[in-house]
Amino acid sequence: MILAGFIFSATAIGAIFYAFNKPEYVKQAKLQISSAPPFLEQNEIDADISRTFLNANTVARWKDSRPGTSLNIDLIDQQKIIDGADL
Repeated sequence: MILAGFIFSATAIGAIFYAFNKPEYVKQAKLQISSAPPFLEQNEIDADISRTFLNANTVARWKDSRPGTSLNIDLIDQQKIIDGADL
């Protein structure tokens, strides 16, 4: 009788725990974008980025096509490399 009581109690506690415990799922994704072609060297990539994005004429053309913008070439810092990514 005592053994049956323990089994019944353990089953009841397990059933209550199962009924009130919401399942939690965790999803993770790691995304790495490598836009550099494998045939380009790092110095060529750096030069392309500087020539294209750190150019006052590029910013001026962008501003002309978007009236009311407050972006200035002075707001753009020099290129930084963070975790291997050119920013």
